[in-house]
Amino acid sequence: MKALSGAWCAWVADNVLSGVAASEIVKALVASGVPRAMARAYVDEIRRSPVLHALAAERAKTVRRELHARLLREARRDIAIERRAKPPADEFFARYWANAEPVVLTDATRGWRLWSPADMKRLAGDAVVRVTEGRNADPDYDRNFRKHMRKTTVGAFVDRVLRAGETNDFYMVAHSAAIDRPELAPLLRRIVVDPEYFDAAAGRGSKSLWLGPKGTVTPLHHDTTNILFHQIHGRKQFLLVSPHETALADAARGFYVDVDPERPREAAKRHPWWRRVVVHRVVLEPGEALFLPAGWWHHVRALDVSISLSLLAFRRPNRLGWYRPGFAETSAPEPRPT
Repeated sequence: MKALSGAWCAWVADNVLSGVAASEIVKALVASGVPRAMARAYVDEIRRSPVLHALAAERAKTVRRELHARLLREARRDIAIERRAKPPADEFFARYWANAEPVVLTDATRGWRLWSPADMKRLAGDAVVRVTEGRNADPDYDRNFRKHMRKTTVGAFVDRVLRAGETNDFYMVAHSAAIDRPELAPLLRRIVVDPEYFDAAAGRGSKSLWLGPKGTVTPLHHDTTNILFHQIHGRKQFLLVSPHETALADAARGFYVDVDPERPREAAKRHPWWRRVVVHRVVLEPGEALFLPAGWWHHVRALDVSISLSLLAFRRPNRLGWYRPGFAETSAPEPRPT
């Protein structure tokens, strides 16, 4: 007698776990061409399997976790991302950090001397930096950023950005590590790092810089650190999804989800669960900052020629590398996108 395929065995197990009667499962197998005696034998064996009982226990845990996540989703379904003046550090950490709640700080760069692309060229034009190029030809351009790294000078790149129009083909991204170049120190001297929020003495890796034309996109992903993302020049649009939307974690490939939230109808055709997802839209104006808690999914588009700077060295533990739902079945993590 021919053995039941692995796919059929998995189907039987799933139906047993879902509470479908054994007689109905046998009937469906027979209708699909499986001999009745064989169908009964396999259903009985799978129902008695200790592995199935272990899976049932795990499924029950998953259901309980999902109910908790749904409770949190429903609680904040109609809550917009707050926009406000920067609060004292104690209030920020108690209200936003502790609750993993995004917030736009409208005056976060008070006291800074914001800079334009022209300022970057004037102050650090000869600095050699790495940028990403050829992104349009690669559907996984952000995951494959290393393949797209090229060297240029700040001045040459600024000129290219200013004449480009709207494109996503090239971009100075966080992984370029440009802000750690000593030649860019004149830019850092223009910012004021609040010592109540951040370790002002933090060095390499505590800041990230982006520069690109209108139209640059970072696809939907999450990070494993809390970030205060400052908009220096131009505007950026963020589409944010709470980590309590657990369907995204289930669909994740590494840090990314292959969904374009700017095309919700197409997303829902591929992933029916997308219709239930709440997406928050935030547009950051120059001088504003977005607190982006670790785990929040975000898709970012530059609405203008754009310069952005993130600060990471908060005065709270900020290493959350264990949060990697997209790596649950893999052993080797990929680099973080931001």
